[in-house]
Amino acid sequence: DVLFEQLNELGEMLDYEVLKSRDIVAMTTTGAARHNALLQRLKPRVVMVEEAAEILESHVIASLHSPEHVLLIGDHKQLKPSSSVYELSTRYHMDLSLFERLINNDVPHSTLAVQRRMRPLIASLIAPVYPTLRDHEGVTDYPMVKGVGKNMFLISHNELEAGSLDDDRSKRNPHEVGFISRLVKYLLQQGYRDRKS
Repeated sequence: DVLFEQLNELGEMLDYEVLKSRDIVAMTTTGAARHNALLQRLKPRVVMVEEAAEILESHVIASLHSPEHVLLIGDHKQLKPSSSVYELSTRYHMDLSLFERLINNDVPHSTLAVQRRMRPLIASLIAPVYPTLRDHEGVTDYPMVKGVGKNMFLISHNELEAGSLDDDRSKRNPHEVGFISRLVKYLLQQGYRDRKS
């Protein structure tokens, strides 16, 4: 046990020596919890949390070591944090991220006003969730998708999901995987190229 602790201590010292001169250090909140002592030594002035709406509030708080600025980036109208204990989520609102809690309490924030990725047809599907989101003019002149009659279609099937191979909470659907694989192959036959080409 003593040798293991010494090895860990040396690893932390080496990590600190390598990272102390870096402008940017990236890690997950799990990594931040695991390397808590290292973060305390590094004393980051700015902490940026991506997908902040999906992270438990306690995980974000544990990642902070008195920074000057904290930037939370995310979308509280999409996925919520997942607590492994259902009662904690429902009774104590553990499924509410720090990000969403701050927005709900009118902390100043910025929201995307113009989308530049989706065709207007697709964007119209999310209009009830994002009523103020507007399309950039550049999304109106996308060419038609080659080889299909419409630029958007929805697929309905009755094939059940299966458990993930390595995580009981995740799901997979082999039917959908097969469909998407065949669709990609078909689109490549229409003249689209993968990024490697």
